[in-house]
Amino acid sequence: MAGLVSHMSMRCRDAGWAPGRVESNEVLMDVDAGRAADAETLIFVNYRGRDAGTAAAFVHTELSRRFGARLVFLDYESIPLGRDFKPVLFARVRGSAVLLAIVGSRWLEGVVGQRPIDDPDDWVRMEILEALEHGVPVVPVLFDGATLSLDRLPPELAVLVDLQYFEIRTRRQRHDIAGLADHLAREIPGLRDLPVHELTPWEAVVAALQDGMDPAAGSGVSISIEVNETGDFDQVSLRRPVATVVDRQIGNDPQLFHDMVRAAGLRDNGDADRAVREWMFGRLSHGHIAADRDALERAVTELGLRDSRPRTVLSIATLKPDLMAERADYALDWVDRFDGDSAYLKRRPLAPSSWAQLQADIEAIPSKLPRDRSEVLVTGSLRQATAFAVGGALRMVTGLDVALNQRGELWSSNAQFDALIAPSLAEHRVEAGDELAVAISVAADPVEDVLAFVEDAGLPVERLISLSPVAGIRDNAIPDAKAAAAFAQGCRDAARKACRRNTRIHLFLAGPMGLALLLGHRWNRLRPTVVYEDVQGPAIYEKAFTVDA
Repeated sequence: MAGLVSHMSMRCRDAGWAPGRVESNEVLMDVDAGRAADAETLIFVNYRGRDAGTAAAFVHTELSRRFGARLVFLDYESIPLGRDFKPVLFARVRGSAVLLAIVGSRWLEGVVGQRPIDDPDDWVRMEILEALEHGVPVVPVLFDGATLSLDRLPPELAVLVDLQYFEIRTRRQRHDIAGLADHLAREIPGLRDLPVHELTPWEAVVAALQDGMDPAAGSGVSISIEVNETGDFDQVSLRRPVATVVDRQIGNDPQLFHDMVRAAGLRDNGDADRAVREWMFGRLSHGHIAADRDALERAVTELGLRDSRPRTVLSIATLKPDLMAERADYALDWVDRFDGDSAYLKRRPLAPSSWAQLQADIEAIPSKLPRDRSEVLVTGSLRQATAFAVGGALRMVTGLDVALNQRGELWSSNAQFDALIAPSLAEHRVEAGDELAVAISVAADPVEDVLAFVEDAGLPVERLISLSPVAGIRDNAIPDAKAAAAFAQGCRDAARKACRRNTRIHLFLAGPMGLALLLGHRWNRLRPTVVYEDVQGPAIYEKAFTVDA
């Protein structure tokens, strides 16, 4: 395995590139051209979620934008649902042209011999060893000053200190990753920039929009769009090649576009969306690419499509990185502080981080936001309890309104409705104290699990009430934004009435994230409330936040 160093060929041309223990500035990289050309994956991203999950996701996003998501492998983005991931991981490692080992400051943290990397069954370790055993070049990618030292590495991975590595700096991530991509493109046969003709018109717009927000991307990009007599797009061409394109996530689900135009105060309907897209196409066809938030706000005003004042953007990421974070007025990133190696597994904070620390960060949010805007657009990935806590920190009595993009529709606390929607109420007696348990049962019925948890945890609960839509518990039980606002107020009022003789509320949520946000926003004049998160563990639930109400 030590001889693997002779298979590396990378030149020290950028500030981001640094030699490890190699004397020369250049060593050879003899990537098997046949394997690389035929591989389903050319770049395998290896990472530890609790160490550098956000960094790995950003590397995957940037490389996918340039080369296409098909050629860049990241476990939770690349493995289809329902597949046995073990054989897929090993097959993809063996078939890759290079493995990027993402190393953060906590990669080697802990007592030697007791760390995850010391465990023979650790996936980060097994993937690297699989690559070394099958002659796949391994490039350590060191984030923000991380280092690899021989005395801290397991003997089986000692070769890593002899490999040419690449450094990525926190404040220059996009620039440094672009440098890494340049090196990979030169050295790996079959790895090429995604050709312009593969871009759909929509992908071209979002690609230019993103490049227009990146000062490092330069200027001079223009997109020419030819439309035939039926109004369909005939051709999209560019004045100069675009080195980056949207990754699969944005190409298939233009969440970034929706978040940005909603932040600009755009009216929430299809006609308004189409008008802004036409404006963007026209702007791009004349060589203008800086479709940033300010430009979109001006466009919405000039087109007469404004439904509200421009909104403050609050980005909160706990499960996976948020594409709006760098464009937000304030961003809170807890992705690496949640336990779990993928967005699906992240359920609770990773020690030493705690729910109390997350609540303190959430409660500090109002002081971080601009004071000239009262409407806040919340973006990012949150589970139920966290969304409720964010709504509580920005609750109605503070003078703020909140909104969230729920399945492409803006759910807002100031949505106008004719009458509140009273929930169906089912009561279950517990008779173990003087406190009230409340289950919001929308997408699923949690009553059985809640009752079991209340009993096992010994909570002093008098009774449990389940609040659900009259039409029944199911996915999409709340059809639109008006119904969401009306149902949230109806649940708040039902809880108020039910808790009059109780001293505390224990709250369990099973519904869409947007409803949890709106409910937290309206949760006042009740009782101190303990909010629980479904952690899918033996106890099912875990106490997350305590909200004064």
